Amino acid sequence: MPLTPGARLGAYEIASSLGAGGMGEVYCARDAKLGRDVAIKVLPDALVADPVSRARLKREAQAVAALSHPNILGIFDFGVARYSVCRPGTARRQDAVRAAEREPAGREGD
Repeated sequence: MPLTPGARLGAYEIASSLGAGGMGEVYCARDAKLGRDVAIKVLPDALVADPVSRARLKREAQAVAALSHPNILGIFDFGVARYSVCRPGTARRQDAVRAAEREPAGREGD
């Protein structure tokens, strides 16, 4: 179910949708705790029930969190296998994300 402006996801207030793809939707949001803008990737309801998809989102967040470069997003939060939170405006991180997505599906226990 898509989130609408004003909806809350944990400490984050959704401002607008930035786009959607096969692994979910990305939203612009406001971190109410720290007063900063963030981007949130949210798995759709159908994928939340799939352990492989949840593991893939977790691996993606872990892979990107291990990197440090101005053109690669920084992961701020990971919410119970449903969403990951990063700083906005860092779409050029796709190479790292694609590398995480290519990992074998059998590693969901990592």
